[in-house]
Amino acid sequence: TLESVLKEAHGDNVVNITKLTLTGNYNAVDHRFLRDSLAALTDLDMEGVTIVGGDSTYRAPNSHDWNNLKNFKLTDNTIGQNMFSHLELTKLVIPNNVVKIEDYGFASTKLKTFEIPASVISMGQTVCENVETLEEVKVLANINELPNSSFANCKNLRKVELSSTITSLGKRAFDNCESLTDFSYFKNVTTLG
Repeated sequence: TLESVLKEAHGDNVVNITKLTLTGNYNAVDHRFLRDSLAALTDLDMEGVTIVGGDSTYRAPNSHDWNNLKNFKLTDNTIGQNMFSHLELTKLVIPNNVVKIEDYGFASTKLKTFEIPASVISMGQTVCENVETLEEVKVLANINELPNSSFANCKNLRKVELSSTITSLGKRAFDNCESLTDFSYFKNVTTLG
């Protein structure tokens, strides 16, 4: 498990880890340890990770009541609901084999730049809502619609690059993104929510 590997290498100093690169299989037990024990973590590279589902759960804030924790299960190659929400991450590279990102996957983090890879074929709503530190985002996902409130309240978001497959922007996709000045989208965007 992630816990046993990190504790063997760092002992009680795991609480001070700020940067981490992971490879191999990653499950809900690993994620529970990351959320519960790595509070100082700000830089996480998961590019070489395969997310695997199972019966275990991770705890994360409930979507509508951030003070209460709820248990969530992971499914294969999926960023689960609220998976990274409210973590202090300023940099995150998600696995290059992720095919789905569920609601609130990265909401209320501290990310500054972010890229959603082309492997993603399904995205939930409010994926990066309330990430007030977010300045640049690339949505390379192979989706037709950018869901509702995807980047709502990202007050410092300046630059957005969208995949050529996106033809529709959901309601409030960029609501309250008052710093947005560089918006690169393709001619195929025909519907604004």
